Amino acid sequence: MGISCPVDGCDLRIDVIFKARDGTGYGAHVHNIEQFSTLNLFPAASSLMPEVDLHEDDAEVLSLLCKFLHPNHAQPDVSLLPWETFCKLAAVVEQYRIYNAMALCKLKMEYSVEERPYEVFQYASTTNYESLRDRAMKLCLSSHPLECFVKACELGLTDLMDEAALKTLNLPMAAVEEALRGTKNWQLTLLAWMAQREALRERQQSLLLNPTVGPQHKGGSPRCEDWHTYYSAVVLKSLKRSDGNLTDAITTTRQLVQGCSYCLKAVEMWGRNVDATMTLFGSRFPFSSFFKTYTGAEGL
Repeated sequence: MGISCPVDGCDLRIDVIFKARDGTGYGAHVHNIEQFSTLNLFPAASSLMPEVDLHEDDAEVLSLLCKFLHPNHAQPDVSLLPWETFCKLAAVVEQYRIYNAMALCKLKMEYSVEERPYEVFQYASTTNYESLRDRAMKLCLSSHPLECFVKACELGLTDLMDEAALKTLNLPMAAVEEALRGTKNWQLTLLAWMAQREALRERQQSLLLNPTVGPQHKGGSPRCEDWHTYYSAVVLKSLKRSDGNLTDAITTTRQLVQGCSYCLKAVEMWGRNVDATMTLFGSRFPFSSFFKTYTGAEGL
């Protein structure tokens, strides 16, 4: 069977062939390509029918690409595409600068950012849609903090860099090193991250060693036996955690002082003090300040 255009009813002369990764070929039209893209998708016409090997693209995406190159036919409905296919198409039309398809794909990405923030973040990061990228990054900080941290460092986005860094301080150093490796000044960036993590752990240790004193018990004693049992459990649990999360250790062991209202009050006060101190940590010791100290720059 001969090469044909994937658009039903198209009777234009085929003067270029696109070949997909699996060898499938589709007929296309030089004039249409010139109308829809500024990128030269085909070689100089050295034969009657030049062939373009788009070996990185699969047949379904290539078929959709050809359909977008027809001004007098209905354009593909990107809202009906499976998400994986849509993402491939969005990348391809950006690569080949098919402007009508680029606009539709960007619009769908904008509508999808709440539901799929990380995928939209990846797309926007490679296409330089800065406002969409920043919005998506904010939304996926909790689910993909390390990826956001690395990208924010690369782009010099100070606010996002600081916010993302705080969410990575509980991760193993090996994971952070692997994510940063290969980026510009990655060793210095890792040192800055380690310095911030050390500063955080110093404050966590200080809060652990100096628990908040609550109301005095009857007789004037600030503590009872229940508190000593509870405090030992908090210390043990905090030391066992790789992230040193003191708030979690304080709250999940409070049942040990359930029988003492004075100690329960002290636990609540201690937890609030820890939360307040940790909240202020990010503003007092932002990653960007460590980063600038080690690299002398605002971003990678």
